[in-house]
Amino acid sequence: MFRYALFVLVVMVGTIVAQEAPMMSQHFKPGDPLHYYVRFDGNPELTGLTVSFQLQEEMKKDQAGFSSGFTLSGMKSVSPGLFEVNGTIPNNAATGKYQLIQVTAVHSPAGRSYNYPKDFSEKVTIEIVNDAGYNFPPIKSISPNPPK
Repeated sequence: MFRYALFVLVVMVGTIVAQEAPMMSQHFKPGDPLHYYVRFDGNPELTGLTVSFQLQEEMKKDQAGFSSGFTLSGMKSVSPGLFEVNGTIPNNAATGKYQLIQVTAVHSPAGRSYNYPKDFSEKVTIEIVNDAGYNFPPIKSISPNPPK
């Protein structure tokens, strides 16, 4: 009986934890198209809408100088209160796990930023694999005079 009660408790806690933090994760590479749907409460008249992703882990050493964040800015109204935001993953996006951290809505001339998790609860993550990289050599010397 104790094992059954413990099993039910673990399942219930697992279900509650899963419901608290909805999460979506997908895998991509530079150049892949992305699109996300943003639904507002009501029907805002927007002139722009963006979603921004930020790298959530340390950048690979051979990708120093690559981008650790990017923004999708193609906007299309789908239905009242529902917008599609699209774009492509930039070629200089570093390998790693990215999280959608911000949605910015614009009704010109004003804009408002919505930040995760304060303003929306969906935890949207993507994995990017970028095979590009370069190990820059260290600088040997710098001098105002020609080398001898």
